[in-house]
Amino acid sequence: MNFWLIKFEEDLPVDKDFYPYRMSMLADSLLENGHEVVRWASDFNHKMGEPRFNRRHCVELSSSYRIELLANKLSYGGSHSIKRVLSIYIQSFNLLKNMMVAKSMPDAVIVSMPAPITCFLTALFCRIRKIPFFVDARDMWPDILFDEITGFKRILTLPVYLLMRLELTLACKWAFGLIGITEPFKNYLLKHAGRSTGPNDAHFPLGFREVFRQHSEEVEVEFWQANGVIFDTKTKLVYFAGT
Repeated sequence: MNFWLIKFEEDLPVDKDFYPYRMSMLADSLLENGHEVVRWASDFNHKMGEPRFNRRHCVELSSSYRIELLANKLSYGGSHSIKRVLSIYIQSFNLLKNMMVAKSMPDAVIVSMPAPITCFLTALFCRIRKIPFFVDARDMWPDILFDEITGFKRILTLPVYLLMRLELTLACKWAFGLIGITEPFKNYLLKHAGRSTGPNDAHFPLGFREVFRQHSEEVEVEFWQANGVIFDTKTKLVYFAGT
């Protein structure tokens, strides 16, 4: 089968110091099981804040794996900026245009949420082409964005919030299946879809590659104890280090 994976902001195999996040691990798993993968991403490197090739570009990693990089129309500096939101909207419509004229169509599509507009336009494309697609929730947009805004700004941003809610609702209602990084994230999508869990809905935790585990358990315990975290070494300690 041919799968399309859609996520603008992740690291890609073409990047320096590449680290495989969720879509890259999914791509590798699909390839290992004999499928073909097309990644749709932005030429703008979200982490580095700069373009990769500064143009529309296709990278053929193998006969079964390629990356379609969309030309960047608007750069941004901060992750929580108006320019980033505008960039996402512009790039999402750019994505729709490029998907519609693609030479070959996929058998299934997985689109990451956020952002709602990306999910909606992917849903629209798949509905037109009659292709099953899945929404994978990693953040609770737009609620998490709106919760951070107070006062008069909250009133000003209400139309954007309502628009995002509509985009996400339509995407979830049209989706073949809804996925989340935890069960509450999956349920967040189900709430917008207005239905209960079905056979094509599931949650899959965020993970990491064991090859990137550089230290022994004893070294990790010593590290945390040196930083004031004392615990019973007979129990399991699970921690997350990130932004």
